[in-house]
Amino acid sequence: MFVIVGGIIGSIFFGFYLEHTKKFVPVLRLISFFSVVVTVLCCLIIDKHWLVMMGFVLFFFGFLLLSIPIVCFDLGVKQLHPLGESYSPTLLSIVSGVGSFIMTEICSLIIEGSDWQHTKDTRGAYESVYI
Repeated sequence: MFVIVGGIIGSIFFGFYLEHTKKFVPVLRLISFFSVVVTVLCCLIIDKHWLVMMGFVLFFFGFLLLSIPIVCFDLGVKQLHPLGESYSPTLLSIVSGVGSFIMTEICSLIIEGSDWQHTKDTRGAYESVYI
């Protein structure tokens, strides 16, 4: 719930901000940097069971990560200006689908190749990814 509400607010905020400034690349850099920071915070807080803090972190997680497609689609439309507006989101969706498939296969190979089933830790693959 926090992620969805944060994503809606972030998409509206960044949409209006980009309409006025047209600074796509600095906004993408800012979103990418703070997404890494929020992801690290999420990993640090998840084991501590701080529910209120986790709610804030998940809100900002959605605020940043769910607004990336909006910024990228606007940037794509601006870059492909002579073409129609439907070409850019279509190309970005196809590329993101292929990239997601490749990343899923790579992660599956990493998890299958790791020895996390034979460890005494109950967290399993969560621990093997960070080692």
